[in-house]
Amino acid sequence: MSSQNKRKRTTGATPAPKTAAKPTGAKGSSKELAIWVVAVLVVAAIAFLVTRPASAVMKDVDNAQAQQLIAKGVRIIDVRTAEEYRTGHLDGAENVPVDSISGTASGWSRDKPILVYCATGARSAIATQWLAANGFRKVYNLKEGIAAWNGNTTTNTASGPNQVPTNGKPVFVEFSSST
Repeated sequence: MSSQNKRKRTTGATPAPKTAAKPTGAKGSSKELAIWVVAVLVVAAIAFLVTRPASAVMKDVDNAQAQQLIAKGVRIIDVRTAEEYRTGHLDGAENVPVDSISGTASGWSRDKPILVYCATGARSAIATQWLAANGFRKVYNLKEGIAAWNGNTTTNTASGPNQVPTNGKPVFVEFSSST
């Protein structure tokens, strides 16, 4: 090689700095990937919040609140025994004793509000908790039961020789054992 050719090679224009080429098939920088991951997580969170079942409303109510619910068409469930129910119950109430609520409630709408009551509020509290735990969305417990109820009742529905006049109030019968 001649010395002139060597000079041309060494005295030529300075080569442009080399830039890193994006690898073929790469989807972008790690910053772009992070943005996509965040976007997917946000969409997934929104989808979860929209499609998840609504939380159950389980609330103790007093007479006035119960009467408001009844005026709005709430389903009324009396969880006392059939004998207690026959002595007097809230107008429009269905009798479903607490020990049979799991079998009977399976056919009910889980979206319709339900008012549950018993004699004093103890059995209805148990039934209310069971209903809420099993997907019923709006369940209300008449906290003091029919004993403190001051609204309308259906009475004198007992039959047979032991029918007791109730004068519009539920009747509670105490049994004692004779020894």
